[in-house]
Amino acid sequence: MLEFTSIPDTWASVLLGREVDPVLSMIRNGLTLPQDKNKGSYKITRIETIGDGYINEDRVRYVSNVSKETVEKYLIRKDDILFSHINSDPHIGKTAIATHDYPDLLHGMNLLLLRPNSEVVEPYFLHSVFCFYRQIGVFIKICARAVNQSSINQEKLRALEIPLPPITEQQRITYVLSTVQTAIEQQERLIKLTRELRSALMHKLFTEGLRGERQKMTEIGPVPKSWEIKPFETFTTLQRGKDLTKNEFKGGNIPVAGSNGIIGYHNTAFVKGPGVTVGRSGSTGKVIFYEQDFWAHNTSLYVKDFHDNDPRFAAYYLEILNLGRFKTGASVPTLDRNAFKHLPITVPKKEEQIEIGRIIMTIDNKIELANAKKVTLEELFRTLLNQLMTGQIRVNEIDLPGFS
Repeated sequence: MLEFTSIPDTWASVLLGREVDPVLSMIRNGLTLPQDKNKGSYKITRIETIGDGYINEDRVRYVSNVSKETVEKYLIRKDDILFSHINSDPHIGKTAIATHDYPDLLHGMNLLLLRPNSEVVEPYFLHSVFCFYRQIGVFIKICARAVNQSSINQEKLRALEIPLPPITEQQRITYVLSTVQTAIEQQERLIKLTRELRSALMHKLFTEGLRGERQKMTEIGPVPKSWEIKPFETFTTLQRGKDLTKNEFKGGNIPVAGSNGIIGYHNTAFVKGPGVTVGRSGSTGKVIFYEQDFWAHNTSLYVKDFHDNDPRFAAYYLEILNLGRFKTGASVPTLDRNAFKHLPITVPKKEEQIEIGRIIMTIDNKIELANAKKVTLEELFRTLLNQLMTGQIRVNEIDLPGFS
């Protein structure tokens, strides 16, 4: 028995910060320098850099005037583990492991850098131990709490007892978990690329159409010659949803549509599907299409009349119009319907609307399928993480195709 879990009796357990045969060859705080959001000589990590559980170079800051010695000291190397030791409870103890040497990414403040001793511990195995401990709430138990954030100091971390199987078993566990993690990352990349394709395709469809026809110049740019210019109020009519407190939710099968999606279920609908909602407050301007009947909550607007336009096309068109820019109010931003009432829009004939809607829906279905696969893989990873880290599944004698 360890303090927070149990492990097979053939495994060792050690303190993370032991000095003899150390698990870590380094543990340190990050570099503290003035940071710029947009430019600098080097990238530098921050808490948000590992917010998704991996090192995201799109969420870094920049520093300049860094000496050669400082750069050499703080450059992130392959197998370094970044540990979030100052954060809110849900994110405390989150880690990310470097998959390669970085030529221009420095270790910044509010993250600890842990450099594993590869002669004692497989780096990805140690990263997996941290993932497991965070999953079972270890870091929340050992952190110190202050207003709006929690923290774990180096002394607490060094005193943490961790499982340490034989190195060959660590490598096998690493192989299994990293294989699943790679599959998750592949789905993430697929989702990102498909969303980028969707964005580019929508721009093309809503400016060039499907017929290859000549374009005409309008007040909102070039559009196919046959498309009509109409004011927004003749395209759709938006109506504010009705209030429904959580105490009035009846637990039926009719979705209650809020500004950010389904917020509950009711036994009555007052909007006939297919229908569209637009976030009025909260996720202001967010557009959601519903195939079925629904109850539109007062945090959303719903399309009361499509004026003989295709509902799915209308949803996609409302999305590219970015109605969220028409919000008013500082403390509680709210969508101002009057602001875009006379907004000029271009509308194709209904047959072309239906075709455009079907094409974009095909892309959306691919994204939905990839998301579903990602969720399944994430659940598999969590299950395997628990069972492998507690020895419920032993991989030391299992034939692992591809493992060497």
